[in-house]
Amino acid sequence: YFSNTAIISYIILFLLTGFAIYKYLKWRWNIKMQLQFEHKETGRLKQLDIFKTKLYTNISHVFRTPLTLITGPIEKQLSNPKLSKADKNDLTLVQRNSKRLLNLVNQLLDLSKLETGNLNLSVSQGNLGVLLRQLVKAFQFKAEEKNIKFSYNIQPIDHVWFDKDVMEKIVTNLLSNAVKYTPKEGKIHFETTIQQGQIIITIINN
Repeated sequence: YFSNTAIISYIILFLLTGFAIYKYLKWRWNIKMQLQFEHKETGRLKQLDIFKTKLYTNISHVFRTPLTLITGPIEKQLSNPKLSKADKNDLTLVQRNSKRLLNLVNQLLDLSKLETGNLNLSVSQGNLGVLLRQLVKAFQFKAEEKNIKFSYNIQPIDHVWFDKDVMEKIVTNLLSNAVKYTPKEGKIHFETTIQQGQIIITIINN
């Protein structure tokens, strides 16, 4: 037990054991530090989300007042009997888009509800075809600025259940991207079809 070989073996075993304990403690300390860092990062991201939500809400309130004030003069001008048909069409388009922008601002104010999971669909029965035509005509004017040939075919879609805000968001995003990424003198076609009780909305560009 006390030979030179045994003593050397004891020393080597002691060193190996010490090294193994050191590596284990270092690994455990790294895991602890990593968990603490992740916990702090999670808290930081949560605070950032809260800050962003508050920021969106504050900005939305700032935008909401002037947008509300814009609609008043527009409605006053539209009631002017001396207004030409072309000017009336342009002002109607401005009115429609200002209301849509105000609606988007109101949706930003719903972010707090979305964060808490309290934002529900607001489904009601209405004429979806009329809404789609209004959206298409708004982007048709934008397409003409790029000399884009804009065509559409919207079937009568009466007495259907849908969420107006959600439909407006979806179609507006699709049409906005279609106009944005279609080259000058290109083509955009918007079409709705009804298949087995479902409405199929198709937007094609080149």
